[in-house]
Amino acid sequence: MNMKKLHRFIYFLCVAILLHADAYATHVYGGELLYTYISGNQYKLTLTLYGDCSANTGVFNKLYTSSPTIHIYHDNLQDSTHIRLQPSANIGEEVSPVCPAEINNTSCNGGTLPGVKRFIYTGTVSLNTNSANWHFLFIGELDDSTGAGRSYQITNVNNAGGTYVYLEATLNNTGGPNSSPLYTTIPTPFYTVNVPQQYNQGAVDADNDSLAFQLVNALDRGNNVTYYSDPDITLSGTNPMVTDSGQFAFNPLNGQMSFKPSILQDALIVNRVTEYKNGVAVGSSMREMTFVVLDNPNLDYVQNTDAVNITGGYSNGNNVINMCTGTSSVSFDIHAVDTLQNQVAVSHTSLPTGASLTVQNNNTTAPDLHFSWNTASVPSGVYNFFVSYKNNACPISTTQTIAYTINIVDPFNVLSISQTATHCYYNADATIIIKNGVLPADITILSNGNPVINTTITNDTATFSLPAGTYTGIVSAPGIPACSAPFSFTIVDSGDYPFPVDISGVLNYCIGDPATALVVTPDSDAIVHWYTAAGDSLIAAPIPPTDTVGIYTWYATQQVGPCISEKQTVTVHVYDKPPIEILSEQGTVCVGEIIYLEATGGQNYDWQPFDKILTDKDGKPYIRVFGPEEFTLYARSANGCKDSIKLRYTNVEPCCQFSYPNAFTPNGDGKNDRFRALVVGNMEFYELSIYDRWGKRMFWNNDQNAGWDGTFRGRPCNADVYFYRVHAICYTGHEEDITGTVELLR
Repeated sequence: MNMKKLHRFIYFLCVAILLHADAYATHVYGGELLYTYISGNQYKLTLTLYGDCSANTGVFNKLYTSSPTIHIYHDNLQDSTHIRLQPSANIGEEVSPVCPAEINNTSCNGGTLPGVKRFIYTGTVSLNTNSANWHFLFIGELDDSTGAGRSYQITNVNNAGGTYVYLEATLNNTGGPNSSPLYTTIPTPFYTVNVPQQYNQGAVDADNDSLAFQLVNALDRGNNVTYYSDPDITLSGTNPMVTDSGQFAFNPLNGQMSFKPSILQDALIVNRVTEYKNGVAVGSSMREMTFVVLDNPNLDYVQNTDAVNITGGYSNGNNVINMCTGTSSVSFDIHAVDTLQNQVAVSHTSLPTGASLTVQNNNTTAPDLHFSWNTASVPSGVYNFFVSYKNNACPISTTQTIAYTINIVDPFNVLSISQTATHCYYNADATIIIKNGVLPADITILSNGNPVINTTITNDTATFSLPAGTYTGIVSAPGIPACSAPFSFTIVDSGDYPFPVDISGVLNYCIGDPATALVVTPDSDAIVHWYTAAGDSLIAAPIPPTDTVGIYTWYATQQVGPCISEKQTVTVHVYDKPPIEILSEQGTVCVGEIIYLEATGGQNYDWQPFDKILTDKDGKPYIRVFGPEEFTLYARSANGCKDSIKLRYTNVEPCCQFSYPNAFTPNGDGKNDRFRALVVGNMEFYELSIYDRWGKRMFWNNDQNAGWDGTFRGRPCNADVYFYRVHAICYTGHEEDITGTVELLR
């Protein structure tokens, strides 16, 4: 349905009410809208309103002559029309909840006691088509000048006095005609604070349709009203009264409402009853009522109305008695009592066919009821009947209508058991779907005779985490063992194993390494499978070909039970040896020669023998050659592969020769800038001293490769003739001790 279009439709209707209703009535306690099939395509519509006799007389009296409007449409507002209902013959019948002696003292008769009158309006409508979505709406139009407004005294709805009574009935006549259920109780709206009380509209369906009951939000002009809330209290259509915690309950199976009001209040409550025929919704109706909670200790209610001494069935509360089809009979007792010793008159309606309800001590303070029913051949279903307990308290007499439900169910049937994959490691989620029986239900699951699951479920689908194995079980409901159903199932390991095999062996080789089979570490009890890069199975672990440089790929999986892990790629590299090259001076050298060790092609180097390797102040390695020598270089590449190469010196010459220049020109041109002894060979000892003509030493050093730059204490010396002395000892043993002159030229 186009809800936007519907709301617009209702909005314009309500605007029309506001424009024409010069008397905004707040005189209606509540009401209900029902329909009854007549014949052909004709239906009788019945609107019942319960009026507050203490309301403004002029407004209240209009209830006698009003012609309420009912709007009718189906689907997307198709065939929209309306009819005006007419007052019934017994319009304005007083139904005040008072004892007979006080009937003349109600507000309906000028007295002070609460007074309520019932106003019934009827009309006939012809529906021109079959539709699954017929709607009948009463949106508060009593006549052209009066609207059915709610009371300003309502406490659970914000600004309730500014809203209209809104009632809706629906019809699905595509499968045939239908009539609304009858509401067999008059909703006495007066209750007392801090006393447990009950209410039921006593809905009985003449078509034997299944009924479902709801508490719903009150509506105003097609929209939800706003319920009262504060930090301590949150009210709604399904929680409409202020009670202590746990003191409000509603049973959707039979419409029973149980409550213990904790404060004085006027609570707006709306019930909806939906009819189902073979599982298909065929109609619905609504009753709206204002519950007035007073502080009146004399406002008494009958107690002890629960079923006791139950045989043939089991009750888990709320006077719902569950039993299994085929059970021979069911019976129970009710020991009602009026706590203030008022006499109680017991009556009942809608008793199941073949059942009996006997009442002893009726019209006493403690009537006893006994219910019995031969159910051996009764089919499954929900069978509601209603017992009304009316006391003769004065001035206000109270009536409580209690629903008793015989819920006959077929035995449990386990429809299916499904499981998720275990992957040979996890538990499976085993989902069990049941049918029939009654909820909550108990499920016990055993493995090898030992319970592994023992729990209660509240819906027809339950999921349990279980390992692979074979299981038996039973689903049952308390007190009705005949409905129990055994079942069995097996959880089989399935799915992929969730963990790839651990690659723990050597994956990098150097050419020429010993060839060994690849190694992986499987999980406990797992079997390893090997595959070529093309996916072909191998009968054993592969052996890398270490005689050839290259990259080689295989795949490995591990299998636990029937579960195989995903393929793990195993990549092996066979690397070449490092291409080592020695860069150090080789060939003929002089005895005592310093040779720096240099090489390329590797990442790490190791020269041997270690005891002959020296390092300079910068950490660079070098050797001194005093005779034929052999050194070995071990080098390792970035991939960890190593190789070695030899460094040999076989021709080591004495090389102990000296010559001396007779002049030098320290002018910074890089040519002949220093004076030194020109030595072929390596010195064990060496000294060079320079003197001026007066015998003053101008320079000294002990490095055969260094020389004098023609300065003294950092200042250039004059051009002149200088004297030198060289004292040196070669590694061959030859000693040189000589003096001479050299000319410094500028």
